[in-house]
Amino acid sequence: MKKPWSISTTLRNPERLRDFLRVLKQLENHEWNAENQKKYQVLLIKERLYGYGNNQFYKGLSQNNIDLIDNPKKNISLDKAKEMFESKEYYHGYISDNSKPELPWETIKELSEISNKLLEEIILLEKRLKLPRKSFPDLKKLDKENIKKLINDLRVYRRELQEKENYLKSQEVEQIKKYIEELKNINKLDNKSILLEKLISLGLNALNDAIEIKPNYPVGDDNEPTFTAPGNMPDIECFYGQHNAICEVTMLTGRNQWYYEGQPVMRHLRDFENKHRDKNVFCLFVAPKLHRDTINTFWTAIKYEYEGKKQKIIPLSIDIFTELLKILIEIKEKGLFLKHDELFRLYSDILKNSENAPDSNQWLKNIPKIIVSWKKTLI
Repeated sequence: MKKPWSISTTLRNPERLRDFLRVLKQLENHEWNAENQKKYQVLLIKERLYGYGNNQFYKGLSQNNIDLIDNPKKNISLDKAKEMFESKEYYHGYISDNSKPELPWETIKELSEISNKLLEEIILLEKRLKLPRKSFPDLKKLDKENIKKLINDLRVYRRELQEKENYLKSQEVEQIKKYIEELKNINKLDNKSILLEKLISLGLNALNDAIEIKPNYPVGDDNEPTFTAPGNMPDIECFYGQHNAICEVTMLTGRNQWYYEGQPVMRHLRDFENKHRDKNVFCLFVAPKLHRDTINTFWTAIKYEYEGKKQKIIPLSIDIFTELLKILIEIKEKGLFLKHDELFRLYSDILKNSENAPDSNQWLKNIPKIIVSWKKTLI
């Protein structure tokens, strides 16, 4: 039976992960045992991905070996790399406990540097947001496992701060105009699916006074999404006062939109409803175009039931979502503020129209008119 390898992404510089995996490719289909763990470290040294330019690593090496490492024009042979590896006495650690090899990026020194870098970023964010300094355990008093736990806590807290900063930026009219422009041109941009989740998340931040807009996509150290949200949860969760919502987005426009989004969206909504029974819960579904099969699936849940109860799903094209952002700009330029209650009043008006619409197609056509009427009550 093939066994997958578990790869830690705890790197001070995430860009290194690509090169680490490139080297790991040389050991593909090999068992991850003590011998191959040793071989992997030797390969990292050979490729100058570990040890190069590191004075701590150079301690105990001959001057000839140091000169060899420092000269990128010279190749490091496998035998030379193995000699350096064994001179550092890493091998004995592998043999004594091959269930817990200490990989180059998981030494206490490396982990401490990661922690300190995160703390520096957090302090800067707290200053910009004018927040009191949050205290964390003293690194010097922690063992390796507790430093790893601290790193995870720091990353979670840093993302909270980064999202707060995103919210503040999203309130600026010029930022909202940028969101609109990027959404208009999304088909010309790279990583469209990832970018759509990000832009809709920022747009929802801009639209009102949410307690929290929580995108579920994973992010890098710069808080930029690295992939779309996992398939077992909503793309974005929105928390308000009396209301909550999820938002599901997709770049799919054909019948595969129904296949990949129909049931999952309703299931995510029902799970979210069950978690927040005390709130009025909606789902916003955003796509470049809305396929008839997707809309008819949602229509059934809206008009009749999904798992025994009706659901509140609001389907919007990207163009319609950008119209909401344009209305928001007009409101801001008049010195007014759009409260989330007003936005949920629009959602309720859209759902109410479904009660009298003869079919899902007509209901979809009515949504732009409903938004125009809603706008007149605000401006």
